Amino acid sequence: MKIIYANIIWYVITILGLLGAAFNRHSSSDWENMSDVTTNYDIVFGCLALYLIICGGGLLLKRRWGFAHAVSVNATLTLIPLGIFIASLAIALPTLDLISIFKANFINLLYGTVSLIFWISIIKVKRKLFQ
Repeated sequence: MKIIYANIIWYVITILGLLGAAFNRHSSSDWENMSDVTTNYDIVFGCLALYLIICGGGLLLKRRWGFAHAVSVNATLTLIPLGIFIASLAIALPTLDLISIFKANFINLLYGTVSLIFWISIIKVKRKLFQ
């Protein structure tokens, strides 16, 4: 059951990252002229943060829907960084070497790997609880 609490902590870290990204967007001079894009990012990241809170609550209450949504969130948080890495390979491989692309995507891949670990562990915990 410790994995449930670790997964909730992972969601809190993700929410803090989303808040940090929003703060950087609003304090950066590069984003000043793109207020409509900033608003769109805020809406998407806000919905994701709200969904993470709902999933964390479902996990904490040990509800079946909480585990189902936690599996889907962890799957999404695993596949998005992998998709970004594959897209950057397709776009930048002709001009950059593989090591440079890997260094640029290292944090994303690390994040995806941790989400993959939680994805697999939540499935195992769900099988134990709801047999």
